[in-house]
Amino acid sequence: MHHQHWGFKKSPFGNADQSDFHVTPQHEEALARLNYLIENNHRLGLLLGPHGIGKTSTLHYLQRQLRNQGHLAASINLVGLDADSFVWQLGEATGCFPEDDRSLAAIWRDIFDRIQVNRYQHARTILMFDDADGARPEVTDSLLRLIQWKPLVENRFTVILAADSGRVMRLGRRLVELSHLRVDLRPWEQDDSAKFLQTAAEKAGANNAIFDVRALEELHRLSDGIPLRLRQLAELSLVAGAGQNLSSVDIDTVGGVHEELSFSVTL
Repeated sequence: MHHQHWGFKKSPFGNADQSDFHVTPQHEEALARLNYLIENNHRLGLLLGPHGIGKTSTLHYLQRQLRNQGHLAASINLVGLDADSFVWQLGEATGCFPEDDRSLAAIWRDIFDRIQVNRYQHARTILMFDDADGARPEVTDSLLRLIQWKPLVENRFTVILAADSGRVMRLGRRLVELSHLRVDLRPWEQDDSAKFLQTAAEKAGANNAIFDVRALEELHRLSDGIPLRLRQLAELSLVAGAGQNLSSVDIDTVGGVHEELSFSVTL
């Protein structure tokens, strides 16, 4: 296996493990703005960026931070959910644990009661919805109901919707208008990409540099600084480099892998 060739104890790029979440300066800024939204009890914020930029990882990282602070923080992916499934998942996420014979109206009451109880216990409720641009219209209506419920600052209740920046209007004009803050995640700078690749390799057990300088630059250029693409291209470059018995991955290896990927996509 290529892991043995490079001396890895685990895959450095194959899995976006939350414990290995790479916090760049722009992530720090995004998290600071989202925390501002929450701490000031604003009801709705948008986390936007292209596919693969790290919106899901950012939400999970924020969720873990908030839970450690004693708040109720939950994340739900909206793709494929109908209105009934949405309410059931929301009930479970807020700790209501609805029973089979519980009506949707009753579950809604339980959810709102839970938010009120958290408020009385001086805890916040933060509900995060991933892939919101893929939500069905009836789920969007449910989101509006949730967001417009008792829009009082003292309720200590915030909703964050994550969506592709190019599909934000699929949320619907009303949701976009209700948002207090828009946080955009941008592609990584070259230094961010290089630091991520080097740090991830070291955490996986590498003792030496596995990419030469030009290969690092090429990985960033060909991935356009999109973390998901960078991970994929780096992982496959390691496989190719091991197959050639290289001591480090060079620019030609990265370019060859990228050409193969591009060819397979066009088939």
